[in-house]
Amino acid sequence: MKILSIFHTKPGRTNIWGVTLCELPKEYKEGDLERIVELGAGWVRLHIPWRYVEKEKGVFDFSFYDKLIDRIEEKGLNVLAAVGCAYSQMLPDRILKENDICLDLPSYLPQLKRYVTETVAHFKDKVAIWQAENEINHTELHVVPGGWRRPAWILDQKKEIQILFCIISGIRENTSKSQIMVNLECDNPNWQKSLKAYTRSLSFDIIGIDFYPSYSFIPCDPINSFPNRILRLSEIIDTALSFKKKVIVAEIGYPAPKENYSEENQAAYIHHACQALLTTKAKGIFIWELTDQTSKEPEFPEYYFGLLDKDRTTKASFEVYKEEILQSKQTILVSVKGLLFREPKGCVDVYINEELAGKTNLDGLFMSEVLSPGKYKIKIKGWLAWQKRSRQIELLQGRPQRIKFRM
Repeated sequence: MKILSIFHTKPGRTNIWGVTLCELPKEYKEGDLERIVELGAGWVRLHIPWRYVEKEKGVFDFSFYDKLIDRIEEKGLNVLAAVGCAYSQMLPDRILKENDICLDLPSYLPQLKRYVTETVAHFKDKVAIWQAENEINHTELHVVPGGWRRPAWILDQKKEIQILFCIISGIRENTSKSQIMVNLECDNPNWQKSLKAYTRSLSFDIIGIDFYPSYSFIPCDPINSFPNRILRLSEIIDTALSFKKKVIVAEIGYPAPKENYSEENQAAYIHHACQALLTTKAKGIFIWELTDQTSKEPEFPEYYFGLLDKDRTTKASFEVYKEEILQSKQTILVSVKGLLFREPKGCVDVYINEELAGKTNLDGLFMSEVLSPGKYKIKIKGWLAWQKRSRQIELLQGRPQRIKFRM
């Protein structure tokens, strides 16, 4: 593992291109790692759930993960592993039973610390980045409507910090080389407030951005099914970078109800996400996820997340992500700040070299088609005659550029 050099890159470049293996071990199949290598991605993200490694109290069995992580290492891939996630399906039944009515922190934290300590000590430096918990700023919405956590795990900020401190200290005490990431669900408006509290109270190395702006449980929702809403990602990354830590997009993908999903939309979403990332100083991205999950039904929005379908057949998004990893595309992202319109209708014209390239809405973003390297004049025009702005910009090979306007 190249732990000491994983963040040494040229300015404006990312060196972490990853994919999440989800719902281990039940969803994993032989050949999955070969498909990640085929992509050109160098990283695998996974959870090491408490439920599967300590089925009996005090008795740890890492055999499945030993084999998997050894195979990942054999393939020349790096590992980002999450520990301490309190999703109900990741917790031992005894822990769920002990905390059925309310979360008993004086009892829960020592047991959590033991599981983290045993896990990190066992794998140690085979894991380049350890993730503490998962989207802990978002527990209420994990309970409703997702049902992924029990109501006892709806946390206030004080409890969030206590749990994160427990996990982070367990990691720090058992590895000196691996880095630690805390990831936040950034569709939740509380993420900046939460991040301020975490950075003030906790010692960690990396901010993980989880972002799903197209997520919707409602089939008829016209807002949350548009793949180009991902372009807000670049602004979220810039805000996270202001906290003076490394930033990784830890989770991103294209969920949609069956009625709104298409492979073309998913591929466009992945393209937009990667292009937005490359206009920032973020260090990497992990796509959620490698394959559609057989444990979910087609009507569930998360069924279609995979770069491969449940039979491991390649989708358009797989090929698009492969191209993005090569970093051979040049686009222009145009950010227009003004009044906020939730409606997706564009009211600002975007011109590239005097030709109308498309529209965006105020407080929105537009992304061009792939362009050749060179100099371009970008102009925007609003619905009022005086709402005109123009700028010059230069595109370099494999380097998308973002330009900001204020109306």
